[in-house]
Amino acid sequence: MSEADIIATLYFDVMDIYRKEKVVNEYGVTELKENLIASNIKCSLNKKDEVVANGEVGSIVAGYKVFCRPTVDVKIGDKLIITYNLT
Repeated sequence: MSEADIIATLYFDVMDIYRKEKVVNEYGVTELKENLIASNIKCSLNKKDEVVANGEVGSIVAGYKVFCRPTVDVKIGDKLIITYNLT
């Protein structure tokens, strides 16, 4: 059992990865389309302790970190949909 396998036993969340890719539509126009790259990837979502509430705008800003296997292909700009804590 590798180190990644041992750490993966602590992943109780799952994520889907979506990526925008250039596609030519039926009119010959290139547009960005969101495609599902991977589904049901085991991961762990951790929230930072620091949460900032902005009273002027009425919003809350929080930071998150997502941990997954190093072989998972996640790139800058990908959209992650995470189902939190399946246990």
